[in-house]
Amino acid sequence: MRKENKKIHNPELIKLDDSNIFMVKIHQTFTDACVEYDRQWDMDFKKHIAENYPYTMSPETTQLIATGSEFIKNNMASFGFTVNPWDTGRMEREPYVLGVLRRVCVTDTIEPIFDNTDKMANYLHQIANNDKERILQIRSFFTGAGVAEKCLISRLHTKGLRNFNLISTDNSAESIAVAALNLQLWNSSLKPEDQYAIKIVDGDIPKDLYYSNRTIILQVGDALQCSQNDIKAKPMFDALLLDNGLPYLDRHYGNDLLLSVCKNMGNDGLIVAALGLDANIKVEIDTTYHLSMIFKALRTDLRKDPRINSFQAPYDYPHYYEFISKEDGSILIKKVVSDGAGRTYNWLALLLRTNPGKLVKILKTIKSATELSRVKDAVITTPFETHMQFVNHLLSQDLSFEEIEKPLEYEKLGWSRSGEDLFVQGERVVNTKELMDICREDDPLVLRKSIIKIKPKG
Repeated sequence: MRKENKKIHNPELIKLDDSNIFMVKIHQTFTDACVEYDRQWDMDFKKHIAENYPYTMSPETTQLIATGSEFIKNNMASFGFTVNPWDTGRMEREPYVLGVLRRVCVTDTIEPIFDNTDKMANYLHQIANNDKERILQIRSFFTGAGVAEKCLISRLHTKGLRNFNLISTDNSAESIAVAALNLQLWNSSLKPEDQYAIKIVDGDIPKDLYYSNRTIILQVGDALQCSQNDIKAKPMFDALLLDNGLPYLDRHYGNDLLLSVCKNMGNDGLIVAALGLDANIKVEIDTTYHLSMIFKALRTDLRKDPRINSFQAPYDYPHYYEFISKEDGSILIKKVVSDGAGRTYNWLALLLRTNPGKLVKILKTIKSATELSRVKDAVITTPFETHMQFVNHLLSQDLSFEEIEKPLEYEKLGWSRSGEDLFVQGERVVNTKELMDICREDDPLVLRKSIIKIKPKG
């Protein structure tokens, strides 16, 4: 165990020269504390949950990052950044950032994220094999705490893909502060010769940074405005990552953003991977249910629950939800039965016998991560609506593309497409939004994915 009397020095923000470029400096004591907390957590998590995660993070480390980011935000304010706290519309029992960081601790929350980033990493590995010297160029928006970006760069690094430039933008300086510390912590765990340059930019990115190898740029700015500035710099992007941002924007803004990035499409095309919360869905799983499943796991392997494979689920994510359809059209999910949940409850049942204190800590971690669906911001545009609008544009431009993942696999539910915004089932005809509302009642999937591979012209 880490000695509690050992002082942990706080991270700080350093300004580079007289520019708008900054970097986060982490003291070795901070890194050592996180590594020590994560060592046992990583061993236990990989043993009981899964071995194939891009990274793992202990609840204690998420707390250290949340606390440490406060010092970075204070530094940002002194340097002239506009730093506003995340407005979640609820009374905070704990910092909201903890729930965001702790998504990596909850199977049903993190696995859709790294499934997206794994497919992107595999694609980038494929095109990089054709040119070993090329610098892969990756664009990302809606950075948040940098969870998706960390999944991607960790996987790229493991695959030996070190020549890349990643730019991620968020309009919240607070998000960039958290993401910078999250990514720099991972970076500091590498050998010095393997580390990347992680830079924070307030506003416009200097042109030379677009082409800087082994560089991660975290930009504070409006997504659409920044993407339009990208056009002037003329980078050629191979990948676009969008983690849970488009649903909170109107469909025109989201579409304009996608079209803007397409103007900088690389010679091998562009892979677009998006993930977002669906509309009108809340998750409220009470502690009583968690405890009942833990006690059940003492007697049986919950991964063998027949309900998990009771229907043909999307994204190779076998699951079963018990939910309530409310009068206002919203859906409240009360119980989740899945392979990932089964793995988790099986582990917690073991801890009930061997380490009850750790069991309580993990339950609190799960609760903070699953409460993210209860924040103030309502989904404006469903992932399915954004996906279909983008597909329609690609068709209108006569661009060749492949839909690797769709937010709604409507064909499996007996529907077929008929025109730009119409779907049919027998004599029934509905539009995109109506179809999503109907199918959501069959399977109110919380997180919906979209992966499209656009091929270059000619």
